[in-house]
Amino acid sequence: MKAAILLIALPLIMIGLTVYALHARGVFEPSRKVVLLADDVEGVDVGMPIMFSGFPIGTVSRMGLSEDANVWIELAVRERDARWLRTSTVFSLVRPLVGGARLRAESPRMQDPPLPPDAKVRLEVEDAAAALPLAVARVDEVLANIERITRPGSELERTLAHLEAVASRMSGKRGLLSAVTGSDEGAERVLASVDRLNATIASLQTVVRRVDRVVAKAESQVLGPAGITDETRKAVVQFNTGLGELRGAIAKLDATMENARAATVDIKAVTGSAREATVDLAELRSEVDASVRKANDLLREINRKWPFARDERIRLP
Repeated sequence: MKAAILLIALPLIMIGLTVYALHARGVFEPSRKVVLLADDVEGVDVGMPIMFSGFPIGTVSRMGLSEDANVWIELAVRERDARWLRTSTVFSLVRPLVGGARLRAESPRMQDPPLPPDAKVRLEVEDAAAALPLAVARVDEVLANIERITRPGSELERTLAHLEAVASRMSGKRGLLSAVTGSDEGAERVLASVDRLNATIASLQTVVRRVDRVVAKAESQVLGPAGITDETRKAVVQFNTGLGELRGAIAKLDATMENARAATVDIKAVTGSAREATVDLAELRSEVDASVRKANDLLREINRKWPFARDERIRLP
């Protein structure tokens, strides 16, 4: 009896565990169908999960070829996970260099409308192996360039030879100057030119100091308190004074002439007026002569001063 009960209960227990496992895996949950279209689905199998942010939200239920030779993949997405799918969701088939292919869904804009049931979406294929031939071609090109650079007689070898020559020159007697000029003789010529330039600069500095002393001396002689300019100014003042005296004498002469002219009107007073005019003319002449002598003396004094001085001597051949 116990054996019969055990034989009956054991299959029931196995069936219950199987149903529970299927229920835990969501087999009995309602699902939504989504169809993916692609040109090549190598690596995709029925039952492969589709991942959303690292979590499985569905599986591949069926797949096949359409009439136009395109591949269709039918996904069974659990209804409770279908809320993550939007009209802007991108479905990708990722084929890494290492590992198997996997399906991935990404929703960049969750504010878009939900993806409707039985929607058909294009599957994007990200095949890392597809870019491998291009990468290999670039590596081959880089290796060819390296071989061209490192072969004998290449530009790199010539550049290294030039650097070695420059380094050997820099280790010579004149160091960097020999490297720049190309030889020790050229460096010596450059140093000699620099020495001559320094000597020329020193000579110019001496000449400039001498010129400064000459200019200072000339300034003191011309513009100083006892200089030519001050003496000339004094002579001009004296000359102006003499001219004033001369103008006064001429004014007196004019007055005397007026008196003489008035004296001719009265015949009776001619003799007396003529006598007075003669006396006045004699005194006036002496005053005019004195003023003219003073003016001549001032002119001679000015002519002796620089810059009015003139050499009046006559040189015989």
